[in-house]
Amino acid sequence: MVVINYAGKGGVGKSSLTILEAQMLAEQDLRVCVVDANRGQADLVTNLKIGRSDPPTIYTAKQTGDFDSAIITPEQMASIRDPRMGALAFSVVLGPPDDLAAPEHTSAGLYADLVDYLRAHFDVVIVDTQIIEAHLTDLWQAFLIPLLISGAWGVGITDESDAGETNLFDRMRSLADLGVGDSHQLVVANRFHEFTEEDAQHLEQKFNLLGSFVGGAIDDPYFESQMNMGSIVTNSTEMAPVLRAILYRIVPLEQFAPQIEATKKRPWLPFGKRGKK
Repeated sequence: MVVINYAGKGGVGKSSLTILEAQMLAEQDLRVCVVDANRGQADLVTNLKIGRSDPPTIYTAKQTGDFDSAIITPEQMASIRDPRMGALAFSVVLGPPDDLAAPEHTSAGLYADLVDYLRAHFDVVIVDTQIIEAHLTDLWQAFLIPLLISGAWGVGITDESDAGETNLFDRMRSLADLGVGDSHQLVVANRFHEFTEEDAQHLEQKFNLLGSFVGGAIDDPYFESQMNMGSIVTNSTEMAPVLRAILYRIVPLEQFAPQIEATKKRPWLPFGKRGKK
């Protein structure tokens, strides 16, 4: 199973959601590997606090001809991370160094072959992506879109800015025009100052023909501070309900079922209702 997290602008929390999804799935004894496909700005090495060890990257697989050489396991991360940050339960393949990020060094084909390999060895592969722009890069054209067309789950993320919402809508509409169906496309609102019933209704209606809106979350300062220090907080009051909503669609385990029963008319209410101040 492949999950692709994407957005139409930066700063929406895409990488944080990727890490949290991976940790929560791996804590349920699923074999999970994250792929940093944000080729030009591969920040997971920084987010996971493993950069000082000069870890392997996807380019290592190109050099060695062995995809296993690029996979950093939980055990290997434990040996290079400060133990006070807590243990990570998933594996990761990092993006290339900046000087090797061009397509001629790290191609879409290399990423596609990597994910094919990982699908045979892991239960879930989660891909963190570069921003999807109007001009599609080779990674989107030759790697990510074919995966989405073939049934990979897509999680489109917007923040409360006009650019975040408009760009995501336009990009999802473009994906639909290219053959990406709506049955495996989810929409998430993140990093809102407050998230109201009106916000949920608006997003549910706007994205109705492109995917399923699953919920929204507001900023959680404690969560952000812990993530910045390398600690993965999966029980954030604001983030956990949305994460469970995402994962329950993808892997319908009882542990991810909504903790507050939803009504048929408003299935989004448990996933981030906030009142106006």
